[in-house]
Amino acid sequence: MSRRPLRLLASASVTALVLVSLFLAIGRERAQGPGRTTWEEWDDVSRAPDDGKPARTPNAWFFIERAWPRMEIPREAWRTAQLQARALAEVSTSRTAWQLRGPTNVGGRITDLAVDPRDANVAFAATAEGGVMRTRDGGQSWDLVFDDQVALAVGAIALDPQAPDVVYAGTGEVNPGGGSVAYGGVGVLRSSDGGDSWEPLGLEETGAIGRLVIDPNDGDRIFAAAMGHLWTPGGDRGVYRTLDGGATWERVLYVNDTTGCVDLIMRPDNPQVLLAAMWQRIRTPERYDYGGAGCAIWRSLDGGDTWQPVGGGLPAPGANSGRIGLTLCAAQPTRLYAVYADRTGYFAGLYRSDDGGGAWTRTSDGALSDVFASYGWWFGNVRGHPVNPNTVFVLGLDFYRTTNGGASWSEVSGGMHVDHHGLAFGSGASPVIYEGNDGGVYRSTNGGTVWTMLPDQ
Repeated sequence: MSRRPLRLLASASVTALVLVSLFLAIGRERAQGPGRTTWEEWDDVSRAPDDGKPARTPNAWFFIERAWPRMEIPREAWRTAQLQARALAEVSTSRTAWQLRGPTNVGGRITDLAVDPRDANVAFAATAEGGVMRTRDGGQSWDLVFDDQVALAVGAIALDPQAPDVVYAGTGEVNPGGGSVAYGGVGVLRSSDGGDSWEPLGLEETGAIGRLVIDPNDGDRIFAAAMGHLWTPGGDRGVYRTLDGGATWERVLYVNDTTGCVDLIMRPDNPQVLLAAMWQRIRTPERYDYGGAGCAIWRSLDGGDTWQPVGGGLPAPGANSGRIGLTLCAAQPTRLYAVYADRTGYFAGLYRSDDGGGAWTRTSDGALSDVFASYGWWFGNVRGHPVNPNTVFVLGLDFYRTTNGGASWSEVSGGMHVDHHGLAFGSGASPVIYEGNDGGVYRSTNGGTVWTMLPDQ
């Protein structure tokens, strides 16, 4: 298995490069079927308020060339291209050997992280376009354990708490992009051998998975936060549950065909209690609309069978609502935090609950006013310390920490690359912390005060 510096994780494999070529070619297929037949009809599905920026007409033209006449790129053709790419890679007769020539001073976007509770030197990084990476030496070297999969965009990574060698990857990136592109996925995959091999577990049409949550007492009981396809409305959005390890799934929470689930938490002391952050968003080549009245937190007290929207001091859902992030303290799971962005992406508040989500109050979050810098839809995450309920990190353009439950905040990025997406803790009272952003993975051994870019050799 190849081992390369993490800073190259966004570099596409040969399979991915072939896939891109095939994907661009499928637009020449005149797929037939129902749908919108003019650009005007398609674009009117979601029209964001005028932002004063010039029209991105080439984007629309590029898209229409590949999507006409349905005004959506046919999923069946995309899937065929993926399988063709894999087949071509398997039968390639090329003997050319590639050698690393850099660059080694830049990284790629990390979307999620997971740390083995038995050994903090073992961690997994999910990437926006580079699959899943694994380290067994604290980040000094990384294995590319996902390169033979048909989709290399990964939005979520999770380990079974009872059996950490069982790893789950939710494919498709939920961070939607403004000028950049976010790629969809092919559902959930599982590895039973610590990442060496993978098998598909379904949910192929969910577009992108924002979070995977596993019952700490029952590894077969898993919840997936599905955001759906970025470019088209559709019904494959919401919260999905499996009770048999992924053999079958059922959707247990659905709002509408443009609202998906971007974040999900489960109380470890009572796995019947879950909270889901629902996010209304859709994009067109010309415009994007990342908010609306569908944005809200929902809670289930019966294991996902029924759900109710959460109020109790949280912002009421409305036309200006945007992305929401959720977290809790594992050692004191009645302590919850929720971070809000508005529809444009500006910071809209950090809220705290001390009773498991019934009542909420806004923290003293004035220092966070610029944390999302008008595009909070790009990150919009919050992470609570697993032992200390008063220590919380807000992940945005910059990186902030409170150690007093939100009474005050400090910017603690310490020179890290901007645009922060992922944070994961090891075990113990003073756990090692891994952090992921648009520049790679960093590590802290002192609670998040000092960070080291990995690998640091």
